[in-house]
Amino acid sequence: MMVQYLEKFTTRAPAAANDPVRPSSRDPLEFSLCYKLRRDALEITAQMPGDGNGLSAETHAKRLIWVQSRLLEAMCSDPALTERQRSVLMAFHSKALRDLIADRRGARRRGNLSPMVA
Repeated sequence: MMVQYLEKFTTRAPAAANDPVRPSSRDPLEFSLCYKLRRDALEITAQMPGDGNGLSAETHAKRLIWVQSRLLEAMCSDPALTERQRSVLMAFHSKALRDLIADRRGARRRGNLSPMVA
């Protein structure tokens, strides 16, 4: 599945900014690296198989962060990225991790997590 994703990710050509063909169909966030990273991580996470009984929101969040970090590693090894783009991507991922940790701490305070999960 990851190989298919990487092929799709590397072969997709973005539409030109002045492309007169269907300009209204272009996504305004199409060229945002953080948006692409998150969208692709969500897409891969949604396609991952579950255990059959449904997964908890916490498990989905953990999987999302794991997939996002793998994609970030691949993106940052791309020589076409500038240092500024790498730092923006790293800051975005850092914020996502901090949000996950803060959410888990809040759930623990509310008594929603079992002690073994912590």
